[in-house]
Amino acid sequence: MSDEQRVPVVPSLAYPTSWPRKATPSDLVPLWAGEFKSFDDWVNFATKRLTGCHHPYGHEVGAICVDSFGRRCTVGGDFMRARDEDAFPVRYFWECTTPAPEQSGWQPIETAPRDGRGIQVIDMTALAPETGQAWFRHGVWTAVPPGGEIAIAPEVYRSITWPTPTHWMPLPTPPSKGGEGV
Repeated sequence: MSDEQRVPVVPSLAYPTSWPRKATPSDLVPLWAGEFKSFDDWVNFATKRLTGCHHPYGHEVGAICVDSFGRRCTVGGDFMRARDEDAFPVRYFWECTTPAPEQSGWQPIETAPRDGRGIQVIDMTALAPETGQAWFRHGVWTAVPPGGEIAIAPEVYRSITWPTPTHWMPLPTPPSKGGEGV
């Protein structure tokens, strides 16, 4: 196997025998079925929420759980790590779909991507609607960009949130560094 075909090894993961070719890139998007808001929520409801989904041929299909940092949670230790690192909510899904075509204009906040990318939000419930950039991190819409929370205490981080964004739209493409398109 050439160096180009080798899978990078992460020390904390145990890999099965290698597959002879790379995976085909895919734009599939999870169809989120629900979430556990806390570790206690997972302890009390995981069995009820994550079982009972059956393939048409009869066998049970397991849900895929992902914490707010994008890491897969498969066993209790993963959920404890999510608790200890404040990575709840942990969301789960069984199926994926292809992404919806890009839309322009304001859309309901329920349709906003929760994958960590920045978006433009507006709160239409305020007396004077306010807009700004937001990222879905640690279960809330926040004005703190990824990596910015490192310098902020957790209790302050939670207070820098958008209380009730009602609509969103993708951020515009920034101008090129050469100044063209400004």
